[in-house]
Amino acid sequence: MKSRMSWLAILLGVVASIPFVNANDEKKDATDKPEKVEGAEAKEKGEAEFKATCPVSGSDAKKENSSKYRDKETYFCCEKCKAAFDAEPAKYSAKANLQLVQTKQFRQTKCPVSGSKVNKEQTIKVSGVKVGFCCEKCKGSLETASKDDQLTKIFGDAVFTNSFAVKKADGEKKPKKDEASESSK
Repeated sequence: MKSRMSWLAILLGVVASIPFVNANDEKKDATDKPEKVEGAEAKEKGEAEFKATCPVSGSDAKKENSSKYRDKETYFCCEKCKAAFDAEPAKYSAKANLQLVQTKQFRQTKCPVSGSKVNKEQTIKVSGVKVGFCCEKCKGSLETASKDDQLTKIFGDAVFTNSFAVKKADGEKKPKKDEASESSK
């Protein structure tokens, strides 16, 4: 009799836990599936998720609020910020330059400190953007700087002009060395 009661208790315990396990699985499926489907749909359509920070307010920017800057697009959170930027672009230039890199319209070409070739092992993140340096000394000089100093010293107009360039379209080829030297003569 005791063995029957033991088996019955075990069987009831197993049966009672089945709905609980299934309920948790359904919750996981309900939350996991939409994200995976949306990501897959975005990849199929060739759309990248838009993410940019408004150079005026620091809020998330919207694609529909933009102005031309450095022959590319700079994005804002609202029309008020767009108007403030359009009135005084120099006031927000470091943050606008950062956004040009953040939105992959510009890419880094040289060390922002020395102007030398970038060593891929010497990098830091500045406001979510990976910035490369030529050596540990240059990296260290900005790694310990305040966030505002990092922005000014890396994305300020003079440094930005020398260390970053317009990102070429995917199909666009780089000129050969001979062509580049001929065109510069």
